[in-house]
Amino acid sequence: MMGAIYTALSIIWFIVYVFFINYLRVWLMSPKVQGMMDKATGLVLIGFGLKLAMEKQS
Repeated sequence: MMGAIYTALSIIWFIVYVFFINYLRVWLMSPKVQGMMDKATGLVLIGFGLKLAMEKQS
């Protein structure tokens, strides 16, 4: 009985998880979010470049 309950709960959890991931994928693929991620990635790369340029050479 306990195994059947665990199996049913696992199946329900994975179904909810798949629907949430699908919703998140649709949101992440929107042009607005893609633009924000591109800008954030660019800022991170510029930051890494500046840090590298400002490092003291030994």
